[in-house]
Order: sequence, then C-alpha cells, then structure tokens
Amino acid sequence: MLDKHAVWLLESVPVAILAPPAPGQDDPMDGRGRPSQMPAAFTLVSSPTRRRNVSQLLDQGFTGEQLAYAAQMTLRKEGRKTEADIIKKVIAADGPDPTVVQASYRGPPPSLPKTLSADEALVLLFNTNITRAAYQEVRETSKDHVADIFPPYNFVLDAKKRCHPAGVVVDDRGASVPVQQLLDHTASRLCTLQASVIQSSAAQGSLILTSKYGFDGATGQQVYRHRQSTDVDDSTMFLASMVPLRLRTEDGRVIWANPKPNSTFFCRPISFIFEKESKELTTATYVQLQQEVESLTLSVVQLTNDVTISVRHEMTLTMIDGKVHNAIQGIRSQQVCSICRAKPTEMNNIDGVLARPIAGDRTQHGISTLHCWIRSMEMFLHIAYRLPFCEWQARGEEKQRIVKEQKQRIQTEFRQRLGLLIDQPLPGGAGTTNDGNSARRFFLEHETSADILGLDSTLIRRFSYLLRAASSNFHLDEERFGVYAVETARILRKREGTVVWEEARG
Repeated sequence: MLDKHAVWLLESVPVAILAPPAPGQDDPMDGRGRPSQMPAAFTLVSSPTRRRNVSQLLDQGFTGEQLAYAAQMTLRKEGRKTEADIIKKVIAADGPDPTVVQASYRGPPPSLPKTLSADEALVLLFNTNITRAAYQEVRETSKDHVADIFPPYNFVLDAKKRCHPAGVVVDDRGASVPVQQLLDHTASRLCTLQASVIQSSAAQGSLILTSKYGFDGATGQQVYRHRQSTDVDDSTMFLASMVPLRLRTEDGRVIWANPKPNSTFFCRPISFIFEKESKELTTATYVQLQQEVESLTLSVVQLTNDVTISVRHEMTLTMIDGKVHNAIQGIRSQQVCSICRAKPTEMNNIDGVLARPIAGDRTQHGISTLHCWIRSMEMFLHIAYRLPFCEWQARGEEKQRIVKEQKQRIQTEFRQRLGLLIDQPLPGGAGTTNDGNSARRFFLEHETSADILGLDSTLIRRFSYLLRAASSNFHLDEERFGVYAVETARILRKREGTVVWEEARG
C-alpha cells in the first residue's frame, strides 16, 4: 500500500507561515468580523446608501445648479457627452420647459380606444363571417373591458342597407335588379369611397368605370325547408353577375382598381333564377343583358354640394365558360370549337385549323383561364387512361376494364405522391374534384405527373408555361406566344392527325 503512494508521500509540500498580527489589528484567520468587500457601484446600491454617500456634499451647502454643473463636467470627463448635454439644457436659463423634457421621456399619454364606424363593423362581419349573436357578445365583452369600440348592431344594419341598390325585384323563382340601377349604385359607392382621391387629383367631371359580367348555371344547391311553388326546384340555379374592375379618368389615371378581380368578394349579382341551365335560358339571358348594356346611360354622383361626377360605363362579357360561349354563338355541339368552328375530326390538321377564318365577335368574350387549367389536365388524364391500347374509344368490356384499372391506379398514385384527389365524383352529382388548385399543382409538379401518367414531361411542362402566361397580368408578345403554342400543338399531334399515344407506341 505504501509502495503504491510512495511517490507523492515522499514529495515536499511548501507551507506558508503568516506573521502574527500587529497590536490592535484583527487576525484575518480567526473567522471573526465582517468579511472585507469591494465598494459596490453607486447605481447598484439602495437609496439609503446613496443618500449616505452624498450626505457630505449636501452638508457643504452646494446649490442645485452647482451640483448639476459638477455632474455635467463629471459626465463629460467619463465620455458621456449625451447625458451631459441633457443636463446642460435642463439647467440652462433659456432652455426648454422642464415639464416638456419630462413628458418626452415619459412618452405620449395612452390613446383612447377608437370606435369603429358602421361600415368598418360591417366589413368585420363579412370578413369573419360571424353571426349577429356573436357580434353582440363581442360588443358586450369589449364594453365590460372599457373598450366600447363596436357600434350597435342596428347601425350595422343601416350600413348594410346602404349596400343594396334600388329596384331589386324578388319573387318565388328568383330575384333581379336592372343593370343601370346596379351600376349607378356601384359608381356612387366607389366615388364616395375614393372621394379624397378624386378631389386631390382634380379628377372631376367624367370618369369611366370598367366592369365585366357573365352568367352560368349551378347544380347541387342546398335545399331548404320553405314554401315554394310546385314548379320551382331550388337545387338548381342560373346566376348572372358583374364585377367592377377599374375606375379611371378620361386620360387614363386610375382612381380605383379591383385588387382581386377574380374573387367573389367584389362580385355583384344581377339576377338569379331557380332553373336549370339550358341553351334557351342562356340565350334569353344573353339577349336581355345585351339590351340593357347597350342602353346604359351616365351615372351622376353628387360628392359634395360643389362637386358632381358623371361616370360612363364600359362592360365586357367575359365571365362565361365554353358551354355559354357555344350557346351565344349558336353552336349546338359542345365538341365543336366556338372560335374556328373546327370539328373533332378536323382538329388534328393544325395547318387547316390555323387557316380557318375567325370572326371578331368570337374573340371578344375573353378566355376563361380557370377552365383552361382544368381541361388541359383532364386531357392528359384521359390520354393516360387509354394509353395501354392507344385508342380514344374504349369499346368492349376488356378495354373498359383496362380504363377502369388505369384510372384507379392513377388516382391512387396522385393521392399518395402529391396529395391530390383527381377525377373523383362529388356527392350529389355536383361535378368532380378536378378544380383549379388541383390543376395548378398538376402542372407545377410536371415531372411527377408525367411519371404517374406515363407521358413525356416536356409536353406537360410546355402546357404549364402556356397556362401560366395566359393567366399572368403581364402583356404578352402575341406572335411569340402563338408560335410556342403551335409548336406545342405539333408535339401533341402529328401533322397527319395521329394522337400522342401513337407516338409513344412507336
């Protein structure tokens, strides 16, 4: 045991021997008395300690100005020039009022709660989609916390009534409002909203309100328990509406622009009727609205006693789909192109389609980019369903079985790999799950989509570029866009009219 610890046991250990304390001095080793401490910083000690430390200065009878000047000089010596300047300004004879300096570091007084206007409260109701009872509860709760910022609900109702145009007619079959009165009300509300802009920019006199309108049918609507005529089916509806786009001056200065032109938030109904969409109903609605639009007059808005604004209206029929466009163009078959009148058997001839004459009234209704996204996606889906036998018509039980299996496989892979519900029917017969969001994701992930479908990703990518360009807000080079579109069409279909899966077979 000793051998194990012999090394350190045999080493010498230095020991310091302290000298005995002098007479009258405490022994630092006896453990008695308060331990010695370094003096603490002046800002860290308590208020009584501070008073004791400066008591000698106070007893010597220095004035406040002298002590302040001494503090100023000490701060400058320590390099704290900003604090020294503040003290100098406060004690200066011609300096600012000390109460002003006091208010500056205390900050502004707390602001009182600001009450919402009736229009602001109405916007809050629409944005949050809360009920009347919920609004009342929120208002009472805020009042209990001394924040009475919400106006009474009857004020909100008055603001809501001001949003209604005059001339609304309601019956058991639907409701409608004359286009002229709807536009008069829209122009009045917009001019009132932008009154400060109109007056500041001297945009007085005549303004131009550009709007778009259209109509479409909807099925699978909610059926409610209420009395109605026996010949009315409220599960179907045909709706006509308009959306204001821009209010500008005659020289092109924009007074107001719709921040969300494709949103339903700014959509204003013109009429709705509980009736199923048909060619006859579509044509009748088109003729009626065209007559009203052609007979529009100026809307006069009285901003103030001295300012009167006249608003001229420009309306374009662009809120329609392909079915409506075919109906107003007098085309019976939905498979015939409403622009060039090409039949399905003629569409493979790209040069022949490009050579067809196109009347100007066929292109004045714009293009529905949403339907372009969806229909383009569905085209690739239908090609992939029939890719094993490379024929458009799935005749016979065997081919129908193949289409069904292909469809199930593709739907499953899209759900697993991209989280998309593709081509699945909605309950109540209200269409399928193919919507704009699914289509945009389909083309955004073109590599994955092509891998699932078994198609060339280059073709899907080119379609994606065309759809993005058509949906953008940028001005497009029509010639270059047309060349790119024709090249894409030639890739999709050969000159002799064979379809894309015949290329895949080869």
